[in-house]
Amino acid sequence: MTRIACVVLSFLVCLTALGGELAWTTAGPETGRVTVIRFDPAANGVVWAGTAGAGIFRSTDGGVTWSSMSKGLGTSPVAAIVIDPANSSNLWAGNNAGVFRSTDGGNTWTQSTNGFYPGGARVTSLLIDSTDSSRLYVATSGDGTNQSAGVQKSTNGGQSWFESGISFGLGSKNVFAMGIDRQNPSTLYAGGTLDSLQRPLFKSTNGGATWVSISSGLTPSNVDAIGVDPLNGNTLFVAQEGGLRKSADGGMSWDSAGSGVPSSCCNAIVYERNSSTNIWLATEDDLYRTLDGGANWSDAKIGNEHVTALDVDADGTLVAGTENDGLFRRTAESAAWSRANHGFLAADVRTLVADPANPGTLYAGTYDTGLYKSVNHGRSWQSLSPQFLDLPIYAIAIDPKRPSTLYVGTVGGNFFYKSTDGGATWISPDFDYDVSAIAIDPVKTDTIYVATNKGVMKSTDGGDTFLFASKGLTASEYTYGVEVDPANPSTLYALVFGSGLFKSTDGGANWTPKKNGFPDVYVWQVAIDPLNPSTLYARAQTGLFRSTDGGEHWADASAGLPKGLTAIWIEPDSRNLYVATSQDGVFHSNDSGATWTRLGDRPAENLAAIVVERGGNVVHVAANGGVFSYEFRPITEPVRRRTTRR
Repeated sequence: MTRIACVVLSFLVCLTALGGELAWTTAGPETGRVTVIRFDPAANGVVWAGTAGAGIFRSTDGGVTWSSMSKGLGTSPVAAIVIDPANSSNLWAGNNAGVFRSTDGGNTWTQSTNGFYPGGARVTSLLIDSTDSSRLYVATSGDGTNQSAGVQKSTNGGQSWFESGISFGLGSKNVFAMGIDRQNPSTLYAGGTLDSLQRPLFKSTNGGATWVSISSGLTPSNVDAIGVDPLNGNTLFVAQEGGLRKSADGGMSWDSAGSGVPSSCCNAIVYERNSSTNIWLATEDDLYRTLDGGANWSDAKIGNEHVTALDVDADGTLVAGTENDGLFRRTAESAAWSRANHGFLAADVRTLVADPANPGTLYAGTYDTGLYKSVNHGRSWQSLSPQFLDLPIYAIAIDPKRPSTLYVGTVGGNFFYKSTDGGATWISPDFDYDVSAIAIDPVKTDTIYVATNKGVMKSTDGGDTFLFASKGLTASEYTYGVEVDPANPSTLYALVFGSGLFKSTDGGANWTPKKNGFPDVYVWQVAIDPLNPSTLYARAQTGLFRSTDGGEHWADASAGLPKGLTAIWIEPDSRNLYVATSQDGVFHSNDSGATWTRLGDRPAENLAAIVVERGGNVVHVAANGGVFSYEFRPITEPVRRRTTRR
């Protein structure tokens, strides 16, 4: 055996000893937008959490730790989860794509399409008859035409569906919430948008065969949530834009819901197990609770959170889900809430950068859960500032000479932020435009270019002040990309929505279009070869394109790549190319795109960004589900692995 063969064999043995083949791993950030919480009615401590794009997670220890259970479910926002009270292996979940069923405890999911609305129906609620788990109800909202909206019913465990109430009193309306009388499961409540007679709430006493309006006494506004007393189905609460209302006679009449009720939007009304008096409200202004059936309400706040979901276990343990801060938990023995995101890898990461001066340091910007930093190659993450919660972050830039200086761009808020201490504190100049990209002059690093919804803006004083630098760009069009030539910083490239690629050779004073060779004008990203800046790569709607003359002419370079490119990256030292895709994972080329190799399995769907650490040892991609990492060397530090189930 040759020496080279021995070395290769030793390397493979080393990889096997350390866990087998190279694979994508993720350790966070541990956070995410929560859409629904459900405890298993038959198994204490088992709780399920639906997310806005990372599928479903399960905890078997009352919400202390979580694991993904999303294989076959896709990434559409999960709006509803129900568990068979007679057999916990049977579950159903609803999202924007329809209803999904699992018969193996959530390990795998299959879509239940037989008889279901053909396209455009978004599931908003699911109910199960506790006395007959083969009987299910699903509420949907349509696609704007209302052709796929209302209530459907299944009598065989979700294997097939048929319309319930579309022609029998309910009408073809968007239904946002449902409730069921647990003592008499043929009695149902459905609320949603107003019909032509300004009626938002309906009732059925025959399992959905016919419906009647019970809207008299309610305000003419949408119904957002329904809560039915588990011991007395004639008592129910309804949340509307006009507030919370209570009925003690099955909806025949309505009264105010008592004192202390918040005016903020209510997302869920939850009764404690086997109680008519202890009720919780999940609102955009945190949590509220009553101990007397709704006569008096008091806040039970987590801490200024927008609470989107809540459920209570039989032992009194509560798990709450939030809009921007993941999961929280409290027990019956303590009134204190604690963060409960261990293993909850549901962050919707939209942008990602690596610090070129500090290997292993990464910054991840999310759509709605803030800004995060890792100093150990993505093995753990810390939140940098609560001020970014609920702000879509699409741009992060690091000063190449002063890596503790960062810039962040958002859609909304103050739009542009600066930190000079690695993200510990932030300041915001006077800035009034959505930011989608930030580029820094590598020589004069106080010169900054920002792509906004009104063109390119330029600062020469480190972001303190800005002026437009958009002459020649299409007027009033959204500019979503800007890049600086590393060898000649007065040369810039900008991407304009609907108009394609533009180039400036005078620091943004003037711009000219560069479209020769593009079959369309939708160019989403441009990358400059750092060792040969006249070579550019562009990610367009139809694939990858390459220019060898500074953007004057372009040729298709998509051979060997799948459709749906979502990000490109050129490694600064080696010129290796990396491409992320929506459905097929990450591809790598070391010959300028002549051939491509896929890196492992697909880490996630819809990858949003890609970066490679200096030296090329670690590749990171951003997705709805966190930051995924691929290491070309054996992993010598412990990394919590998550098996990708999507």
